[in-house]
Amino acid sequence: MNKKSILLLVLIAVFAIIIGVSYSYFIGEINFKGNGSKVYGSMREIDGVQITVEGVLNFEDDEDTFEGYTGIFPGHQNVAVIKVTAEGNGSSAEFKLVWNGFNGLETDLNYYVYKYEGDEPSSPSPSIACEIKEESASLGNKKIYETCERTGFENLETVQTSGNVIPGKMSLQTFTLVENETIITTKDNPTVVYYYVVLEYPNKEGSQNNDMLCDNDETCEFSGEVTVEKNGTQLADISFTKIYKHDSNNEYVQSSTIPQKGEGYVLNENKSTCGENTTLIWDEDKWEISLNSLTGSNQCELYFDRTCGTSCQAILEGKTISTRSQTKTEFTNTITSSTTGVIYEAEENDGNTYYFAGAPTDNYVKFAGYYWRIIRINYDGTIRMIYAGTSATASGASLSYTTSKYNDSSTIAEYTGYKYTVNMMHGNTESSTIKGVLENFYTTKLASNEEYIDKNAGFCNDRSVASGAGVGATTSSYKAQLRVMSSTNSNIPTFNCENENDLFTSNTASTGNRELTYPLGLITADEVAYAGGVYDVNNTSYYLYSSQYYWTMTPNRYESYARVFVNGAKLSNNKTETSYGVRPVINLRADLILKGEGTSTSPYVVEGVSN
Repeated sequence: MNKKSILLLVLIAVFAIIIGVSYSYFIGEINFKGNGSKVYGSMREIDGVQITVEGVLNFEDDEDTFEGYTGIFPGHQNVAVIKVTAEGNGSSAEFKLVWNGFNGLETDLNYYVYKYEGDEPSSPSPSIACEIKEESASLGNKKIYETCERTGFENLETVQTSGNVIPGKMSLQTFTLVENETIITTKDNPTVVYYYVVLEYPNKEGSQNNDMLCDNDETCEFSGEVTVEKNGTQLADISFTKIYKHDSNNEYVQSSTIPQKGEGYVLNENKSTCGENTTLIWDEDKWEISLNSLTGSNQCELYFDRTCGTSCQAILEGKTISTRSQTKTEFTNTITSSTTGVIYEAEENDGNTYYFAGAPTDNYVKFAGYYWRIIRINYDGTIRMIYAGTSATASGASLSYTTSKYNDSSTIAEYTGYKYTVNMMHGNTESSTIKGVLENFYTTKLASNEEYIDKNAGFCNDRSVASGAGVGATTSSYKAQLRVMSSTNSNIPTFNCENENDLFTSNTASTGNRELTYPLGLITADEVAYAGGVYDVNNTSYYLYSSQYYWTMTPNRYESYARVFVNGAKLSNNKTETSYGVRPVINLRADLILKGEGTSTSPYVVEGVSN
């Protein structure tokens, strides 16, 4: 690496791998829970050339299943693309692509790198198709593996091929993916080079079951970040041996990745160290570390404190942060009074969330030509908001984008799913009617501004049952009934989602089921309850009131019909084949610049977005 500056964030690529217990002696199965994340405007200057790196580096499955198991098997391959753009008015630069991270698996991962100069190849685009195979093994066990076929690679230049591995059980270190690369710029147009990285979980001769024995263990992650560096710099000068992040309990928890800028973290410069006689200098604007010396091998320990992203800071500025008693009694009373200047704090699994309740007049946003009301600030600093019409004074039906059935039928419990699979409680193979309506809204109204929309936060369609099977035409009740309907039950609303298959996230997210092409959903009945709504009690004086009922995303029960919660004059429910209002919910990125005061006459607006 460059001996004067260590660039931490050029392209982040997170692969959170959670290992499931093997059912066979010989070869088992791995379930992947994470993908890479896109970087906005990451740039590096090398030899006078401005080099921008972008794209998504991921390692995922195509949801192949075998005897009920979903994930990848030994032999699986995945291809990801990194786009490198250079501008330099005729000059050239020598560089390398570097991976900083660790492989916590027992198995070494193979990698292959190919490149293509010019427009990205499209006929055919490089891709890999894998097929699950089964063979008998000793002692009557099964050998389960995948065979993969590559297409579209014939026009690519081979950069790194066989014999290259990322070692298993590897501590945090720096690893060169490709080096000795030269990029030559022209005077008139940028030079573009695409690098295709194939990662392979190899099919070994012996048992790979050791990889199956560390369920939810952080050491089983494969994670890291990819950067572009000047060619010839030494890789052993610095290693990030430990990275810590503050969690919601105000404790440092070891992490395998460095947080992105705007995520809601800041480096604790006093606590972070990089070896003896070395001073660490942090540039928050550039998200970059500089060291005043790199003698020997510097072992860095970085500590990141939880703060709040720039979007969150703009909303919290000047607010009084209040809490509500987390008891059932608290949530049996509506909130009707003005709460302008107040935001409430509560906990969710991954951190604190801040939510609006009652009748605030300072949670208006104007985005993409529409008005929205902020529901809450998620734990990661992203801003969750609900559609509120084309004017700040919209009411009734005008608060909804359109009307729709939730699903075209209500004959079985599965139709409460935002996506569903017949005969499965948490299945996600078929799309609901309302999902198609929301996706049409996204593609026609929001797509031109999608770079400002967060693609990691999820939308909870909680199908966990309190009683019954949750499938077919048998009577079932869902847990939200206990949380928001019963006045005697001790359960209270929650911002958490019990089952990961019910947390709908986009296909590039690092959490949830990654079932969404477009990152939007609906409000939950629990969020309505936190905002001041009470089941079957009219509340015409809070910000979520509408004289026209609209859908939430929360299943209620199956009793003759599949029923989902709706909201309007009061929180209620109805069968899924009824038409009600549709109010899309999206999340804004945590690192945006918000202008305005949040009022109806001066709503928050996102810097750079034309309204």
